[in-house]
Amino acid sequence: MYSYTVVHVSATRPVPYILGYVDLDVGARVLADVITPDPDRLAPDMRVRLVANSPSDWAVAPVTSGDDSD
Repeated sequence: MYSYTVVHVSATRPVPYILGYVDLDVGARVLADVITPDPDRLAPDMRVRLVANSPSDWAVAPVTSGDDSD
C-alpha cells in the first residue's frame, strides 16, 4: 500500500471508512477500499491482499503473518 486515509465525513456512505492507494506488482497504482479491524496498525509500504466478493465488489486487506496469500 502506497498511502491511505480514514474518511470521517461522507454524504454517500457510512463513516468511517478507509481508502488507500495500492501499488500492484504489475506496476499500476489503484485506489481501493481498505478493510481492517484495526486502522491504527496500517502503515505505508505494507503488503495487502485482494478481498473480492464479486467482480464489482472488491477491496484490499493487510497481509497478516501466516497469511498464505503473500
